[in-house]
Amino acid sequence: MLCSTPSKLLTKPFIFVIINMYRKNKETEKMTKSVKRNTVISALLAICLCISLIAGATFAIFTSSSSVNIAVTSGKVKLAATISGLEAYTPKLIAADGTVVDADNLADNNDETLKVFGNGGSAMYDKDNNELKLSKLTPGDKLNFKITVENLSTVNVKYRTRVLCDTDDGLFAGLKFNIGGMMIKSSTIWKNLAPADENGSAVQTYDCYVELPAAAGNEYQEKSCTITYIVEAVQGNAATTDDENVTVGAATATTVIDEDKVTTESGVKKTTAEITLASADSVAVSETETVSVVSAKVPEGVHLEDDAASLTIKVCETEKPSNFTVELAGNLTTKTLEVTMEGLKESNETPLTVELYVGAGLSGFNLYHHDVKMTAKDSVANVTADQEYYYNKTTGIVTMLTATFSPFTYTYAMDSWADNMAESYIVPVDDANKIVTVSSAEELALLASQVNAGTSYKGYTVKLVNDVDLGDHTWTPIGRSGNTFQGIFDGQGKTISNVRIHTGGSDVGLFGVTTDGEIKNFTLKNATVKGYLDVGAVAGTPYTSRYTNITLTGDVRVNGYAYVGGMFGKNAYANLTDLTIDVNKGSYVNAESEYYRTYVGGLVGFMGEGNIVVKNVTSNIDVIGSTCDVGGITGIAHYGNSFINCHSSGNVTLTSAQDEGDELEIGGIAGVWLNTAGQTVTLKGCLYTGKLSSTNVNTGAVTEFAYDGLVGNKYNRGSTDGTLIIN
Repeated sequence: MLCSTPSKLLTKPFIFVIINMYRKNKETEKMTKSVKRNTVISALLAICLCISLIAGATFAIFTSSSSVNIAVTSGKVKLAATISGLEAYTPKLIAADGTVVDADNLADNNDETLKVFGNGGSAMYDKDNNELKLSKLTPGDKLNFKITVENLSTVNVKYRTRVLCDTDDGLFAGLKFNIGGMMIKSSTIWKNLAPADENGSAVQTYDCYVELPAAAGNEYQEKSCTITYIVEAVQGNAATTDDENVTVGAATATTVIDEDKVTTESGVKKTTAEITLASADSVAVSETETVSVVSAKVPEGVHLEDDAASLTIKVCETEKPSNFTVELAGNLTTKTLEVTMEGLKESNETPLTVELYVGAGLSGFNLYHHDVKMTAKDSVANVTADQEYYYNKTTGIVTMLTATFSPFTYTYAMDSWADNMAESYIVPVDDANKIVTVSSAEELALLASQVNAGTSYKGYTVKLVNDVDLGDHTWTPIGRSGNTFQGIFDGQGKTISNVRIHTGGSDVGLFGVTTDGEIKNFTLKNATVKGYLDVGAVAGTPYTSRYTNITLTGDVRVNGYAYVGGMFGKNAYANLTDLTIDVNKGSYVNAESEYYRTYVGGLVGFMGEGNIVVKNVTSNIDVIGSTCDVGGITGIAHYGNSFINCHSSGNVTLTSAQDEGDELEIGGIAGVWLNTAGQTVTLKGCLYTGKLSSTNVNTGAVTEFAYDGLVGNKYNRGSTDGTLIIN
């Protein structure tokens, strides 16, 4: 008896900050609260960052008028900052080669709070929020101004200037910032300023500007952003590190330990002190993520190391611990933070209060210490015992009590890209030449929505012009039964990363169902895809579309019931050419079909019948199937199919065959081949170098495989029809 076939199945470095216990400076605290919390993350932040947070003050200098003095006192540090002389410029002409003609062409500057550029863009103050909003700049627009810093202290000080972005819909990345002749990414280097003398305060003034360069592309048209300039100041003998190429949030305003209130006795610091990291000290831990240490409170009785004069907290995003076995059902996802407190004794049993910013609006939030779920409370006031926490969904801050540290893992539900798509394409659809330009994840989601609503884009070419990261939300496949994608999708060598789909439905992948046309030229990196039938990371049902020059890489996990493949699910009726699956260890394709046919393969679960060629394919992904039809490249090689230069090195496992002979429907290339009268199945230049494992629940493990393990048994076992050619 063969595998049963119901009709519906037939045809996922560290960052450290030094923090000292101190008495809060109320004036500083009041001022720093006005500094905006959001931080723009630079692409350079894939490397680890190091920030030393030192004594001083932070204050905003973009204010509600063009010349305002803001005095801040922190210990012996007292400065005033002034911004003045704002002027807007728009060049008269930008030549075809990008040369600017008359860059000093002064635009409308009559209004002190609203500067209008020559082509209608604007720079506007928000008096209530102390922000500068730039809107609809055109290439060459430039805003000049001066920053003046005065040392009102009696000591030398060090200071630097930072640029923070509060809101942005695409303009900020194109801007250039210059302070005192220094092009900066986020901050200037630290500068010295002498104390005031009998003649008055010491003063330094810098010419500054922000501009959208003449060479900027069209992608910044109609965009806006809101920015804030801040100044940080410390005493002149404080140790500082220049990190002008690092984008982080506002630096911490802290003071040294108050020795009058701290005593050391047998390793115990007897004090109640609050460690406050000022205005959202957001520290970037990757290109897209931030972790903010907002505050920590050290209660009386906390055990510190005998030589510890301060505590150092280290925070970074890290890999999920191997012992974290929480089942992530539905659209839940997880992140793990490595949080350590240096200077704290391992024997400490007194909980510390720590606040971390993890992101606002997270639904279904749960926090785990190691793999043990912590106890959620309904308010900060009710967090009173070790391993309790409160997550404020509005602010995004987790407040927790813990005597021990690292790691902490939190889970939350992701919303859908269908609710976060763009309203339109930045580059309008070129109907004359039939070109659709996709430049962002939001626009790719828009494409999916349009196709699923009935716009097939047949005869059009969709061009992907930027890498896109889909990791923020769950993905809805492009195309579905009845509304298929019928055009050409040209990835142009770009990378689409972090696809996450979890559904009980069918036709599941980056693409759902495609017909005709071609999908080509891109890399898909990191995919977690789960569906029922017709499941693949690239396309659930490729059908009659050609798929060419695609790479699947990173961490990949594909799960389904049947018709499941690493790239494609079911019914490939067009050629599959130049495809590479080069995934990380631990990646897999898995199908659990109970007692039905499984059809699972490293590349494709189920090939369509006919003269279809699968050529130049390399795969290293592991394949697991429950019942039968389990292959390193395909679950079934249909009659007429040709496999040319297909190499597989992933382990292939058939876990629980039930009927006699089903345990042999496993192969390094194809799990089974369909033998039909007058038809051939051809394997040419194919190689398998992985490990086959198969078990029948009644007869045990398999020791010898069909065709030396390259191809599994024939589909019609009792028939002599059909020919298998291997050369």
